[in-house]
Amino acid sequence: MEEITSLLPIASILPLPTQFLLVKNFQQENRNSRTTRTRTTRLLARNDKSIMRRWKEERSIKTKVLSTCNNDEQTLSQLP
Repeated sequence: MEEITSLLPIASILPLPTQFLLVKNFQQENRNSRTTRTRTTRLLARNDKSIMRRWKEERSIKTKVLSTCNNDEQTLSQLP
């Protein structure tokens, strides 16, 4: 919005159709940046999901390894 107000003094010299095009063009750029932002956010969210999935898999593997280690220790302690 600041950019439109900074263009107003210059735009007031220009004929009306050009003023309209300036504002229209600015709105279009804004819209494009918004879609890019959502697209990027969507990609980031997808990456986060895959990272979380990988982390959960690794965590479950670590848990399994730890539980088998604990079982081995218990078995060893029970030996005479």
